[in-house]
Amino acid sequence: MLVGILGLQGDVKEHVQALIRVGTKARLIKGADDLDGIDGLIIPGGESTTITKLILSSSLKLPIKALINQGLPVWGTCAGVIVLCKGGILESVDTKIEKNAYGPQINSFIQGAK
Repeated sequence: MLVGILGLQGDVKEHVQALIRVGTKARLIKGADDLDGIDGLIIPGGESTTITKLILSSSLKLPIKALINQGLPVWGTCAGVIVLCKGGILESVDTKIEKNAYGPQINSFIQGAK
């Protein structure tokens, strides 16, 4: 089995390491040619606006959408889910998701009262 990991931005290394630990081959996806022969795709977390811009600039939107429409299994984590849901660039999951309003990822947390 060969799983592609969108390698444009985000937790790419961590996803590659996790696949290797379970004995699965991983391929970084940075261009349309990298999609050939993959059995699944992971869109990792990161920053969804940046991932969206990079998908567009890498001309990956249409090839990824086509593969998903053909039944390619895809898994999004964190920002990966945002780009897959309604309102995201890939709109392949029939669910609407709301991004947090905390600003940049570095500020994306909630601190409880002390």
